[in-house]
Amino acid sequence: MDQTPHGKSSTSKGTVAVTGATGFVGGHVVRALLERGWKVHALGNSREKAAGLRQREGVSVFIGDINDGALLAEATRGCDAVIHLVGIIRESKGKRFESLHVDATRNVLAACSRNGVRRYLHMSALGVDAEGKTEYQRSKFKAEMLVRGSELDWTIFRPSLIHGPGGEFTQMLAQWCRGEIAPWVGIPYFRRPVTEQRVPFGGVDYVDPTVQPIVVTDVAHYFADALERPHTIGEVFNLVGGEELSWPAMLEFVHERVPHAKEGLKPLWAPADIAALQAQAAGFIGLGDLLPFDAGMATMGAEDSASSLDRTNAYFDRVPASFTDSFPAYAGKL
Repeated sequence: MDQTPHGKSSTSKGTVAVTGATGFVGGHVVRALLERGWKVHALGNSREKAAGLRQREGVSVFIGDINDGALLAEATRGCDAVIHLVGIIRESKGKRFESLHVDATRNVLAACSRNGVRRYLHMSALGVDAEGKTEYQRSKFKAEMLVRGSELDWTIFRPSLIHGPGGEFTQMLAQWCRGEIAPWVGIPYFRRPVTEQRVPFGGVDYVDPTVQPIVVTDVAHYFADALERPHTIGEVFNLVGGEELSWPAMLEFVHERVPHAKEGLKPLWAPADIAALQAQAAGFIGLGDLLPFDAGMATMGAEDSASSLDRTNAYFDRVPASFTDSFPAYAGKL
């Protein structure tokens, strides 16, 4: 466990502990909170990534394992609220959904209760469900149920695909467009079968999924907004951008704007059901890490990731940017 003290500010609104603060979304959430006059206890697992946070006035940095009870107790002590952002999209050695989604949420909630922190904001994901097709979706939903069953004043956000400068997915998009990483001959995405009922020896029709990407700065400000809106307590909000696109339309738009994009590259689809089976087979023989996706990612990548904004707009005075407006603002730096 590693800690550095925060700066003093007589005008502070209070202190917010942010888990996953050294991550893509976390860094933007910390910035949004500081801009509004909050102090921040920034929790992360990377000393290297925390270097920039250490230099910011009003920030205390806590480095360690998210399931370390002593770390959580220290980091949440004296806080007015906690924002829990930790999550993974794919399991790897030492990183499991049950541990980082469910156990971590349980431990953060327990730390809040022990230290008398009542306000709690939680990042889940669009499409989570107890009966979800993937362990990612099911574990995220289990975490949500822990939050809902707590005595805290909670708010849950379910974002769609989050994009922005510094995001892992955004960087990967740029590399695909330049032909720097596999598959080199196209920009990949997954399609889903029109029906799961296959006709023996018959063909299968596939459909493009849609996506409503939300820029990371909008996500960060929704979290900061919620702290100042008590009527968001006990509510669950879908966070999506202002525009729904098909995956190939989004990829074509990106390709046209990424610097030094390889000419002639087009969206290249793969059948999600077959890709998932291939990933399972690769994992079974110990070669799963060689693929850029696992079975769950293939399955979820073929599902629509879009939602109505009506309910979210009723609670927040914010109009989320569309992808075609927000992506060009930083595309030149990719």
